[in-house]
Amino acid sequence: MLDSEGMDEGRERRRSPRTLLGAPAKVHAGAETLEGMVRDVSNHGMGLALNLTSRSQLSIGDLVWIIAGTVAPYAITATVVRSELDGDVGVEFEEILHGESLDALNPVEIDDESKPGDALN
Repeated sequence: MLDSEGMDEGRERRRSPRTLLGAPAKVHAGAETLEGMVRDVSNHGMGLALNLTSRSQLSIGDLVWIIAGTVAPYAITATVVRSELDGDVGVEFEEILHGESLDALNPVEIDDESKPGDALN
């Protein structure tokens, strides 16, 4: 059965396996810097838990730069694909992420019903 986006219900939408993580991150959105945690990461995207205020909401389509030394030794450019009021944010990377830091992380099987940083990656 298809959902409202034409996807098979229950089917994983991510293009690559994700790894659960609890690493600190800084997200630069325009002139603002938001702090939070990387909840999960894959080659194509990332789920974040950010400390948002009423002034610092991210919108779908916003371009952001992410500093997360555990994931990559450089700023990661990404587009916001999901943003919730509680600070749960999903981003899709502008380029496929790879390298020694990401290769060292071990993918974890995730139950389809769980939702840690449900990024479309």
